Amino acid sequence: MKCRLLYLLLLFKVSVGVALAQNTTDAVSENNTIVNVSTSSFSASTQTTTASSAGPYSTQSNTHYGTQQPTSTTTIKVSFPVPPPRTLFPEDGTKAECKKSVPTCEKLQKNSCLGSTLPYSHTSLALINDSNTQADVQNMLDLWAGLRHAPKCWDVIQPLLCAVYMPECNMSTSGNFVYLPGKELCVVTREPCRIVKSTRGWPAFLQCNNRHFVPGCSKEIPKMASNFSGTCELPLVETENENSWYSGVDGCGIQCTNPLFTEAEHTEVHTFIAVMGSLCLVCTLFTILTFVIDWKNASRYPALILFFINACFFIGSLGWMAQFFPGARTDIVCRSDGTMRKMEPQIGSGETASCSVVFFLVYYFNMAAVTWFIILTYSWHLTFSALGSARDAIEGKRGHFHLLAWTFPLVLTITCLALTQIDGDSLSGICFVGYLHNEYRAGFVLVPISLVVIVGFFFLIRGLVTLCRLQWTSPGLISSRASAKIRDTIIRLGVFASLALTCLTITLAVHLYIFTHEALWARSFHDYIV
Repeated sequence: MKCRLLYLLLLFKVSVGVALAQNTTDAVSENNTIVNVSTSSFSASTQTTTASSAGPYSTQSNTHYGTQQPTSTTTIKVSFPVPPPRTLFPEDGTKAECKKSVPTCEKLQKNSCLGSTLPYSHTSLALINDSNTQADVQNMLDLWAGLRHAPKCWDVIQPLLCAVYMPECNMSTSGNFVYLPGKELCVVTREPCRIVKSTRGWPAFLQCNNRHFVPGCSKEIPKMASNFSGTCELPLVETENENSWYSGVDGCGIQCTNPLFTEAEHTEVHTFIAVMGSLCLVCTLFTILTFVIDWKNASRYPALILFFINACFFIGSLGWMAQFFPGARTDIVCRSDGTMRKMEPQIGSGETASCSVVFFLVYYFNMAAVTWFIILTYSWHLTFSALGSARDAIEGKRGHFHLLAWTFPLVLTITCLALTQIDGDSLSGICFVGYLHNEYRAGFVLVPISLVVIVGFFFLIRGLVTLCRLQWTSPGLISSRASAKIRDTIIRLGVFASLALTCLTITLAVHLYIFTHEALWARSFHDYIV
């Protein structure tokens, strides 16, 4: 009797477990869990074993007597549903962080943005704070449209402005939202659009650290077909050469013709250079020929120094006159893309070396000429001081003269070329140092010429003083013929000193005027461009 009761109790427990498992199975959909239902036999002689048979859940009982059996376990596999991941707007599959809820969406009053057709019909003003209506948005976009004249900037800032000022707004059952622009869309505009930061600055809602710029969301912004590309506005011209780009306006360079001067002014200056250059060539050539004809008597110091001075000015004049050969001026001062040559020489740029060659002819030989001028005044000083003595004051110094006269200008010229500070100028028709950077003009032009004026005229005045003292203090020691020669020499040196001083002073004054005003001109030009 007792065994029967235990057997009935065991069957009841198994039936309850199977029913519970069946109800649980009807509710499951995904993840599987193992549930163990244990039954224990309290009989010392009975073992009940539950196993699977034909049906999903079935039991078989075997009764054994005389042996105590261990606890039997029934294992049931059940599954419990896992809720799907929560998304803000799950219906279109877009990442939740790439969207922002907005109160309302507005129908577009204009289906284009900065010349690009918008592929959607609604927008929102939720991302900006400088406009209250779509009309205000169009006014602000018209202001930003000025960047169309900076092509490299325009290519990257147009999508950003449209994504912020006129974002796509979507109306759905779960709420209204706009697509947020990616942070990458903002960061890529910083470098080519430096002109924005230097002029008006970026507004707060276009700062890349703003919360509505989310990394990785750029692909959520729809692609727009642009009907307008960026173009350069005169006096800038479009170029792909980064070395030609005007500061802050990537993709544009200054046109070859100097925009600060009119065409008529260019013609006047070119005519003046042609006349004065021709005159200089004729005069220096005539002087050189006189020395060549009577070389035996003329090749003595200090007279021979005049030959070297004229030879240097003659070669320098050839550099000035080279621009008047057909097509030469354009090749000298312009690059192949139509922009002004600057920061030459550019090794490997594919441009001709005409700019550097003309610079060498003009700068090197002019610096050599003024160096010889210092040597000439020093030689005169030595010669006049040695009057009345049998010694040759210049003997043994000729090698030093040549070393100084040819080496010092060469060092300056090589330094200019190494610093790539040679610029072309359509007004003068040559390439020269420091046209665009005043500090190089000061260091390589103003300082050497100032030294020439100071040192040269120091020795020249001392030589004149020596002659005058000799003329006035020793009238009985020199013959009347020698006295007449000294008087003629004083007059010639006075005329020469006056002419040389006048030319050098004019040259120095012109360079000083350009040096002091060029920054103002450059600033005015920059303000006009931007």
